[in-house]
Order: sequence, then C-alpha cells, then structure tokens
Amino acid sequence: MIEMPILLLGLLAAGVPIVIHLLHRHRTTPIPWGAMMFLEESSIQQRRRRTIEEWLLLLLRIALLALLAFLLARPILGAGHLNPFSSHATSDIAVVMDHSISSGLRGSGQTDFQKQTQVLRRVMALLRPADTLSVILAEHRPVSLSKLPVLASDQAALRRQFLRPLSHQPPGLTGSSIPAAISMARRMVNRGSNFQKVILVLSNQRAISWQVDHPSLWRQFMRRGPSGPGKILVYDVPVHVTPTLSNLSVGSIHIQPALVGVGRPVRLSVSISNSGPLPLSHVPIHFLVNGKIVTERIIADLAAGKSQTIAFRYRFNNAGSHWVKVQADVHDALSADNHAIASVHVRRHLPVLIIDSQAVNTGGFRASRFLQAAMQPFSSAMARKALIQPRVVSISTAQRLQLAHYAVVVVNDPVAMPQRLLANLGDYARAGHGVWFILGRNTTPSLVNKALPAAGFSVAGLGPLVHASTSPMLVIKHPGNSIVHILAALNRNMIVGVTLSKWWQLTPASPLVKVLLATAVGDPIILEKSMGIEGGKVVIWSTPVDGSWNDWPTAAGSFVPLVDQCVYALALGGNQHTRRHFLKPGDAIVWTGPVKPTVQSAKIINPAGVAVAVQPQITAEGKYLMVYNHTQLPGLYQAVFKPVVIPQPVYYSVAIDSSALDPLLVSKADLSWLTHQHYINGVIKPAQIPGVLSSVLVGVDLWPWLALLVMAMLIGEVLLCRRLLASPLVTVPQEVSNAKV
Repeated sequence: MIEMPILLLGLLAAGVPIVIHLLHRHRTTPIPWGAMMFLEESSIQQRRRRTIEEWLLLLLRIALLALLAFLLARPILGAGHLNPFSSHATSDIAVVMDHSISSGLRGSGQTDFQKQTQVLRRVMALLRPADTLSVILAEHRPVSLSKLPVLASDQAALRRQFLRPLSHQPPGLTGSSIPAAISMARRMVNRGSNFQKVILVLSNQRAISWQVDHPSLWRQFMRRGPSGPGKILVYDVPVHVTPTLSNLSVGSIHIQPALVGVGRPVRLSVSISNSGPLPLSHVPIHFLVNGKIVTERIIADLAAGKSQTIAFRYRFNNAGSHWVKVQADVHDALSADNHAIASVHVRRHLPVLIIDSQAVNTGGFRASRFLQAAMQPFSSAMARKALIQPRVVSISTAQRLQLAHYAVVVVNDPVAMPQRLLANLGDYARAGHGVWFILGRNTTPSLVNKALPAAGFSVAGLGPLVHASTSPMLVIKHPGNSIVHILAALNRNMIVGVTLSKWWQLTPASPLVKVLLATAVGDPIILEKSMGIEGGKVVIWSTPVDGSWNDWPTAAGSFVPLVDQCVYALALGGNQHTRRHFLKPGDAIVWTGPVKPTVQSAKIINPAGVAVAVQPQITAEGKYLMVYNHTQLPGLYQAVFKPVVIPQPVYYSVAIDSSALDPLLVSKADLSWLTHQHYINGVIKPAQIPGVLSSVLVGVDLWPWLALLVMAMLIGEVLLCRRLLASPLVTVPQEVSNAKV
C-alpha cells in the first residue's frame, strides 16, 4: 500500500543519470607520438574492471533516485502475521478523557474520572519506547495536557505531563463535547512521527456529551484533519462506575422580590431533590450570606425521586453587591450539585421621576398626589429610609433633567409634550430603562397616536373615551407577569373591588404588546411592551390615578402593591444584564457604572481564583461598560476595580448547567451511525485495549528501513566515485616516467 502515490512520479528522475551518461561519454582521438614505443599497453583486465565499476556507479545512482522517490511516496507493508516488521510497529496514541460534571459521579469508592485515570495508567504500561502519548480532557472546550505528543520512553515526562496533573485535577463542573475533543486529539496525533495513529475515547457514554443529535458539529470537527478509515483509528471505550449512593441536588435559588432593598424582607427558596436510588434522612441545609452561615434547615426525610422546597427569610442591612449560598451537608454520588450560589444587588434607594401634567412648577401637583403617596406611604421620618424615592416635576423642569439618574420615569396624565422630551424618553427606554404612561382627562388622541409613535413608543392606538354605566369586572390576563402576579397570588383576584367608570379605549399596536389587565369585554387597562435589546420597557395605564374616573386609590387595597410592582418591574429592565441573580454558563458578565471616578484598572476573578484583566469602555450614553464572556465555569465571579472608592467587589454567580447531568446514554443506533460515518472505528472494552495497541492495525511504515537503505547507497556511491577517481586510465612504465627529455 502506498500512502502518497502521487509522489511515485518521482521515479522519472531515475532516468537522469542515464541521460547524463549518454551526453558525457568519453571520445578518444589517436595522436601519433614518437615516444609511444616506450609505453606498454594497459592490461585488458584493468579496463574491464573499470568498465564494470562505471556501470555499477550508474546503476547505483539510478536505484538511489528511484528508491528516494519510492520512500517519499511512503510505502506501507500491510498488516498480517506474515509481516516481518510487526514487532516494530509504533503508534501515536491520544487518550480522550471525559471531564464533564457527570464524570464526578461516585460509586464503589471512586468516581468515573478516577476510573478513567486507572485505564490511562494501563495504557501507559502498554506503550512501546517509540510510541507517543497525548491526553485530552473533554470539557466545554477541550484541553490538551501537553503541547506536543510525549515519547513513551521518557517516563519522567509522562509522569510530569499527565499523571501528576491528573492526580490534582478538580472534579469537572461543566458539560463536555466529545466531537470537539476528538478533533483536538486528531491534531495532536498528527504532530507525531509514527504512521499508526490511535485515539481512545474514555467516557461514561452520556448522550449530552457525544452530541450525536448534532451531526453538523461532527462534520465541522472532523474536517479539521485527515478523515476516513486507515488514517486515524478512533475507538470508544466506555468507562463508568455503578452508583451506590443517592444523589441530592440543590436547584437554583429564587429570590422574591426580584428587586432587593435595604431592610426589606427577602424570601429565598430552593428546591432540594433526590434522584435515588436510596432515601435520604436528616440532611442539614445551610444558608450562607457572603460566606457566613446565617441559619440552617434540616430535611428529615427525602425519598428517592422526590423533591422538597426550602425557604429562608432574610433582610440585607447594607446596600451593594452580596452573594448567598445554599449548601447541603451530605455525602452522595455527586458533590458538584450539593450547593447553589446567587448574587444579590441590594439597593438603598430607587429614584423615580414623576412628570406631572402641569406645564410649570405651580400648585401642589394634585393629579400625582395619590401616585406619590402609593410609592411612599410613610411618615416624613420614615420616607427618607424608603426604597422608592419619588420626585414630582413639571414638564418644563423635566426637559432640563438627566433622565439616566432615575430608575423609572412616570408620565402622569400627559398633555401636549415637547417632541424633544419625548425623544429623550424614547432613548431612555431603549437604553434599558422603564417608562410608565398614565392616561387621564388631559390626554389627547394626537399625543398617543402621533407624538408617542414618533418617539418610538408604538404601543397602542387611542380610541374614544369609554363611559361605563356600571363598573366592569377586571380580568388579569397574565397572572405570571411580574407587575400583576401579586394580585393573582393564591389563585385570587385582589382587584375585584375596584369601581371603574371611565377609561380610554386602547388597541394594541402589535402582538408584541401584552395586555396584563383588561375589562370583561376586552378593553385593555394595563399594557406592557419591551423596548430595544437592553431590557427597557414601557407600560401604559388607560385610566388615571387621581380618583376622578375610579376609586382605585381609596377603595381598593390593590393600588399600593400594584404601583410598587410596576415600579420594580420597570426598574429591573435596565438591570437584566448587570443585576441578574445568577447567570447560565456562557452568559456574559456585564458591569456598568458612572464615568466618575475614573476606572484605572479592572479585573474579573473567576471561581478558580484566576484574575483576568478587563478594560471598561465609555459608551455613547456617558457611562462605563465592561463585558466578560468566559463564564463556562460555574461558581462565584468577582469584579474588582481601582480606585477603591468605586463600590466593589461586584459579585456574579454562574449556575451549573443542569442539562449536563442528563442521564440519557448513547444508544446502539447512535454508535452504529458514528461507525457508519467513519467518525469512530468501533466500541471496545478496557480489557481489549492491550490487543488493539499490540497488534498491527493498519500496516507498518517502511520509511525508517528505506531511509537506512538510502543512506547505505549514498555511502556506497561516494566510495565508488572515490575509487574511480583514484585509479589511472593507463599504466606508464617506471623507466618511461623517469626518463629525461
């Protein structure tokens, strides 16, 4: 078998010595000379010997060029018992080890990954001195433990590059991609000098890691190196332990309310589940804040396949960034999912701007007094400590304010407003903030139908004013929405007691507009729409809050919670990237802050304690923006800045990808497809590895032997040339050579 048959065209070079010989043949011309009588004839035997040597040199040069071309074509002696070089067949071997979170499953005193390490040790004991070894860890991105294949004869390098790092390797916490790891293994074995190349994939056969349902990924990764049988042999080696312990899992931490303020009661709940096969009893569950244990719960009994919700209540006394952790103190099959972490941003104040319908700051803003009281229903002494801090201004004053200094802007009973102010409100909403329009008796159709769409608020069209002879029943359309979910708690409708006499008839502008609250005949009372891609929102109420068209502010207990929830939901819009309680693996960490003080330096510290420098950028809105995308490792991340006057550290938490724990295994049909596509060559047991590595799998490369032959022929060619140059053409008698003329 010829590995590169195209190079056999080099055999044509074997004719070059013949051409040179024909062009440079010796031609003799007899010259009469008086002293010829003193010369004796050369021996006929010497002439024949020289002719034979010249022909041998010609044949040697022809054979040398032909053999060199044959060597470059890389001939392979096929596998079989008749192959005399079978005992000298060497290989470049790569071992892929699954280091996903599921490889930490424990059974019989060891984990899946520890059992894979034992198999690797057996592979290393089988290597021939000229073999090479590479080890690749299959994680969310594959990691090679060495830059180049390590020669098997270098036992110290094998221990230093592979055994020592694996003995200190922490449990896997991410998902893994077997096709990506095989692609890296192919690149590693291609760096070796041996012809025979073998890849062994050690895994627990999780379907989520093999990604057979994504054939495009396999095609993409397999195009990065030689493909097809006979090039690189890939064997799947299933390695897993039998679980003997139950597995307790701590789910994600849910925080209510989502917007946390200083001194406000917060409810943190988490689901604890037992995937079996045995029940669990007397399991301590610890609740930690910023690394300190605050309280503890005990799960008395948790049967296999069951789950239980644990709730904690807490008040944060300090504003800023905090982190909470729920930790189960249990010895089970997998320790990586025995805890959950969430970051919490606690706010001291939530500034809200209320733009009243008054053109100038005269009077007492009567139209907004109920709204202001609902946001801050406290005495003057307590008002300064309240979370929501409303400020009521006129339209003229609002034009001079920096809207970005406020978490929410409320436009109460808008009349004709300057288009520049409306444009600023549109930019404010698209930048990730919340805007709340409350329609009333001063509202005009031209404002809603023309001015607002021109500013980007294409939410609804304004119809005629509806006068109801009897108060309609109000229906909650989306009970799970953050604005109205508190009104629908415990399967009840807290808004039943409202008497409504007038409202503006609204028609949603698109299916993207959500109707949260409506009359029984379908007229919207509360609408919501997302603005831009930064999490901004706009909310429209079709009835006022001054008590003129309804008794909502005075007769129903739902008004204050509804106002507060609307403010909280709008304030959270701009924080969907920067203030999320936890991220999914791969989600970007986003930090924003004012341009003063100047950020001299910033870094992100990942859960492994590694600090990475990140440079914040100044955006067009005049604030700092910092983005960090390498969050595949679950755990707690910290953003640290210089100077220290910047509020820090800022915490971000990345949750474990629950899909990586999917217990579904690859099926026989999946393995058959992989074999049919030549992505793998077969499935073998760990006990079959010695037979695979000791046998000649695809033939023996004759390159080393042919190279030795070429070297021997070159030496012979040099010696033969030297002999021909040293021997004379004729023999001159001694007495003639000493004669004097």
